[in-house]
Amino acid sequence: MKNKIISLVLVLFSIGISQAQTITPLNVTPTHFEMDSLRSNYGESLNTYLSELQRIQLFQTDVSNQIKETEKQLTEEEELHKSISGFYKQSIKTLEELLRSNEQELKKLQDVIAYVEKHQKEIYKSTRLNTTTRNLYIDTLMVNKRDLEDMVRTIEKQIEVITAQKIRIEALGPGINTLELDIKNKQIDLNQVKEIHKIRTDTIKNEIKNVKKTIKQQR
Repeated sequence: MKNKIISLVLVLFSIGISQAQTITPLNVTPTHFEMDSLRSNYGESLNTYLSELQRIQLFQTDVSNQIKETEKQLTEEEELHKSISGFYKQSIKTLEELLRSNEQELKKLQDVIAYVEKHQKEIYKSTRLNTTTRNLYIDTLMVNKRDLEDMVRTIEKQIEVITAQKIRIEALGPGINTLELDIKNKQIDLNQVKEIHKIRTDTIKNEIKNVKKTIKQQR
């Protein structure tokens, strides 16, 4: 029953992990503008220039919100990878423990069967027992041997199933590693976007401040 429960959990895990090996692509772009072109196009009308700067600033606010959402998304993806990776490692460990346990049990049963077979041969050769007693003893040993062989077949089947599960789970390893790399690359790309966005945001903010000051001085 324990093996069946573990098998069910691992099957569900393999299905879930296969559906979670991709991340949402980074879809945030810093607002583009060329300050020299803006000054050239709107320089003669400071109010119009100010309006254009403020319009760009609104776009930058949207970008700031997108960055916050992406950071939240990235955090969730990192937590998901951590959970998946932990469950993957624990699954492999559990399966290896089950294999060792079943293989040890199989070895013990095989040793007992070998002992029974050896004892059977000794009984066959024995002249100390009468025929009735010897036959009864041999029949009892044969029944025990059949029971042991049934147990061996059951354990061999369990080993076969567990080995197949382990192979199936191990096949998910490269996908988990790729997921980790994708998350790291996304973080690097996002950091670059944030750096560019900050520079451009500060540029627009300072330009708005200067234009407002100039307009005020001209009044």
